[in-house]
Amino acid sequence: MVDSLRIVQVSDIHIGHTDEPISGVDVRRQFLEVLNCIKQEPLDLLVISGDIAAFAGEIESYQWVKARLQDFPSPYLVMAGNHDHAGRLAEVFNLQAFITAEMLFFEQTVKNKRVLCLDTSSYLLPKLQIDWLRAQLSKQTEPCLLFMHHPPLLCNCTFMDTYYPLRNHDEVWAVIREYPLIEAVFCGHYHAERALFKDNKAVYVTPSTALQIDTENLCFEIEHQRAGWRVIDWNSQGINTHVRYLAS
Repeated sequence: MVDSLRIVQVSDIHIGHTDEPISGVDVRRQFLEVLNCIKQEPLDLLVISGDIAAFAGEIESYQWVKARLQDFPSPYLVMAGNHDHAGRLAEVFNLQAFITAEMLFFEQTVKNKRVLCLDTSSYLLPKLQIDWLRAQLSKQTEPCLLFMHHPPLLCNCTFMDTYYPLRNHDEVWAVIREYPLIEAVFCGHYHAERALFKDNKAVYVTPSTALQIDTENLCFEIEHQRAGWRVIDWNSQGINTHVRYLAS
């Protein structure tokens, strides 16, 4: 369809500063295998929605990822997660124009459709970004998609909901539900696949390319190590989205 936009979302790739495995997983190999799969089909935009680095924003991780994306056939966006350093991420990917108060947030228009990307790397969506989001939504008339690393809701994932949620998710959700123009919210962080519906809004959580976390255990436990990613088709009729995984 002429008005259709296809986005692939990849999240929580956790690339280390060396090629050593992370939690027993060859995260570099899995990320490259996912990229290879993504390249096989046409798309308009790739969004890497945070936790690009394995631990704490290692610049070598960003340099490695950027080099692997050098010949990627479609535009891409990178976002900060809680394992990232927004300043170093912006430096490597030449995004200094999108840094405000050490936070990386921005809007992009692709095929006349708007995508808003937030920075929750502090486990909060600070007031500065909430005000920016309101300003963006107040001045536009067309629907948009919202990407943020942390989900703005609890997700029925016991370990992550208990220890690592977005700390001001109630405040953030109050803003999101206020604006009908937000067509859907796409997140990562939880290392799990989720589709949540509340207040006539949809929130989609995308699995990691590294490993998935058991959603029922109060303690950290790996459910499986199959890399996942999300395909998003957005047109005037709405949104169709699904998750794909590498074969075992």
